[in-house]
Parts: sequence; C-alpha cells; structure tokens
Amino acid sequence: MDINNKQIQQKNICQFCQSKIKTGEDFILCPSCTSSYHTDCWYENNGCAVYGCGYEVEENSYKISSFSIENILINAEYFINKKMYSEAVNECNRILNIKPDEIEAKKLYNKAVTSLNVRLKILADADDAFNRKDYSVAEIYYRNALLYMDESGYSFVNSRLRVISDAMPALKRRSFYRKSAVYFLTAMIFLSVVFLGYYFIYLEEDREFYAITRDDNFDDVLLMESQIFRYENFIRKYEKGNLRIKAEEKITFLSSLIIKSVYKEDWKTALKYLNKIDERSNPKLRADLFGMIFKVAESEFIGNKSNAKNLNSQKKFIEAKAETEKAINIVNYFPGTDLEKEKVRLNSNLNLLSKKISSLVKYKDIERELTEKLEELKRNKETESANLVKVNAIIIEEKSPTYYLAKNIFDDNIFALKTNEISYYKKGDVVILECNKSGKVNIKDEKLGDMTVPLYKFGLPQKDNYNTASYDLESLIQRMDYLRNQRNKIDSLLSLGL
Repeated sequence: MDINNKQIQQKNICQFCQSKIKTGEDFILCPSCTSSYHTDCWYENNGCAVYGCGYEVEENSYKISSFSIENILINAEYFINKKMYSEAVNECNRILNIKPDEIEAKKLYNKAVTSLNVRLKILADADDAFNRKDYSVAEIYYRNALLYMDESGYSFVNSRLRVISDAMPALKRRSFYRKSAVYFLTAMIFLSVVFLGYYFIYLEEDREFYAITRDDNFDDVLLMESQIFRYENFIRKYEKGNLRIKAEEKITFLSSLIIKSVYKEDWKTALKYLNKIDERSNPKLRADLFGMIFKVAESEFIGNKSNAKNLNSQKKFIEAKAETEKAINIVNYFPGTDLEKEKVRLNSNLNLLSKKISSLVKYKDIERELTEKLEELKRNKETESANLVKVNAIIIEEKSPTYYLAKNIFDDNIFALKTNEISYYKKGDVVILECNKSGKVNIKDEKLGDMTVPLYKFGLPQKDNYNTASYDLESLIQRMDYLRNQRNKIDSLLSLGL
C-alpha cells in the first residue's frame, strides 16, 4: 500500500480508539495535525493522540466543534445555491479529506468547480470583448455571467453592463454610418447578382409551381387527381427544391378532399390516396381518414361474411366462396388491424367451400349412378315378376323325364313344361307349380299334330346362369350401398356451416 492510501485510510479511523468513523457520525479534526477522532474519544483523551502532535484541550480555552458529513453537505449545497462556489469547494474538501470516497461530496465538489470554471471563462471572454470595445458581444457574455455570480460579483457585472449601455448608442451610430455606405454598394451588386441567379436558377421552379397552383380545383375529383399527379411530378423534378414541402402539403390537402368525397362509394381508391399522406407530418389527419375508410371497409367485410354464411346454408357454395374471397381481399388491405385476426378462419372457410364445390360434382355423379342402379334393379324385379306364372295343370303326355305336355285345368290351354331334374311325372298327374315363361316351342304330336305352344320352365336355373344372375344382383346392391355411403359423407360435408 502506498503513502496516499495509508493517509486516506488513517483519516477514516479514529486515532484514539482505532475504529472506523462511520458515515453520518459526528467527528472532530485536530486543529494542529487534522487527524480525525470520534467526538467522545477526543474529549476522553483531552486532545490529540498522535505522537508528536500533543494538542491538548485543556491548553485551549475554547471547545473544538464537532461536525457531521450531512451538515457539511447541506452547507456545501447552500453555498452552491448562493453561487458561492469557492466556499462550497472548501466545504466539500472538509469531507473529502476525511472521506475521499463520499459520493455526494464528490458530486457537489464537481458541480461547484464546474460552475466556478464556467464563471471564470465567461468573465474572461466578456472582459476581452469589453477591452476590444466589442460591446454587443461583451453584453451577451456579461448577461450570461450573471447566472453564475454571487452578490459581490453581481454588482461588478451590472456596473460593466451600465457602462456598455451608455457607450452602445454612440458606437452603434458610428458603426451604422460607416457600414451603411459599404452595405449599400454591396447590396446593389448583390441584388443584381441575386436577381440574375434567381431568374435563371430559381425562377423556373417557382414559375412551374405556381402554374400548377393556378389550376387547383377543390370540387372536381378528376381534376384533383390530375393535380396530385402534377405535384408528384414536380417533386420528382425538384427533389431538393425549396417548394417541395409546399407541394407535399398540396398533395396532402387534395388527397384528403378526394378521400372524403369517395370513401363511402370506393374505399379502395380512398385508401390509395391515404398512402399519399405522410403519417409523420400529419398523424392526426391520417388517423382520422383511416378511421373513416376502415369503418366502411369493415361494414363491407361484415356483409361479405354474412352473405357467404347465408349462401352456404342455401348450398350455393360457388357464390359463398366468391363472398369469402372478397372478405379476405378486404383483410389484405388492412394488415395489423382487428380484421387480420379473421384471416385464419376465412382461409379455413375458403378451403371448406372449395372442398364442397369439388364434392358437388362427385355428389351429382353419385346421384346419377344411384338413379341408374335403381332403374336397373327395378327392371330386374319387373322382368322377374312378369315371367313368373302359377301353373295348375294335368300332365297329358311325357315326352322325356324332364319334358312334358300339360293342359291348364282352368282354360284347357296346352303348354310344354320343362324341368331341370327328373320329375317322374306321369300322364294324368295334376301339378301345381310356379314356373318361368320361356317363350314358345314347336310340338310334334301324333294325335294333336304339329303345333306351337307356350313353354314353361320349372325349377332352379342352370347352375352357371344362376350364379351369374346372383352375382350381378349382389354386385348391383353392393355398389348401391357404397354409393349411398359416399353420398351420406358428402351430405355431412355440405351441411357444415361457416
């Protein structure tokens, strides 16, 4: 540890009890060697305990005053407020000599020293200007110096200001007469140059701007749109021109008029002109106009949603999809608003409607095929029912074990009876059977001669034919069941609401 650190450490320690003096605790500095003590320790030891100092209380008729850091800080701040910066520095040094790390004392010390340096610098500049008889500059410096002066310094500066006040009129007159002639000649030359420069350089921009301004119309929307286009071209041509801001103000004003004229009927056009208004320069105007446009668009959005829902319930899915797409299009114009929260749901509805539209084609195909299958099934049943007859007959001749000639009991009509298996019918047997009509057949009979009679078949069809017919009918029924299931699924999809 070096010598300075030892000194700082010693000043924080009571030299009698060798314990640390706490922040805010009253203490006493030895008048002789500036060693620090607790107040009680000082009087208990009757003076300084440092070897070689020997300062004693009894030898002095007055009592050494104790003080606290808090009181000294208050004094320092008081002196700063009174602009007594040197006294404030001394007060801060009293603390920093004991407590070098005291933050508040350092702050006040820096503040006092800074203010003192500023005062000295301003006074030095003011005195320099005063000595040069540059009284206007000196007056400014002296008036600034008043902000840092205490009572004594305030009187001095005021005296200087009074001197300046008395000297200024005469000085100004002389300076005015001397400079007037120079300024006049200079001004004439300058004005000539400026006029020529203005005419050839600046006049073109002004002339073009005011030519546009003369055509301003605040009633006709088409003319206002044309004017905005002209002002925009003007800004592009004179990007850094002096009239750029005025041109922008014209665009803002005309755009706001167009918006107010068209937003109820055409909010999209109104939104296009809203983008021509700078939000940083006109935040309130832009916010108000946006609110007007948004309200109309939101109303249209709600209408599109409601229409889509109603059309969906009426199974007009293509029209419902079109309304949903319109609603999504409106949302896309207003990113970051409450409408954007609806976008996920609208896209979901759009996908659902697309599925419904694609399912409609399939649904119609299923309906058509079902109708065809029902007709086919109906025809099969009608054919089967039409060919089936009940036979009440007497066998009149056996042609073979499976082929007979019979006569109807009720009308005596003769017909041929064919069976698939040996039946062992014999002449004279009465049979009651359900048979299928199978056309007609030619019969050669010795007694009856040649004749054509109806042919009735009794018994199950041939095995191959039977399996084929059964298979076709079963396939038809299975196909119809599958089609009905598919139709029910599509019905469930089509009945979903938005």
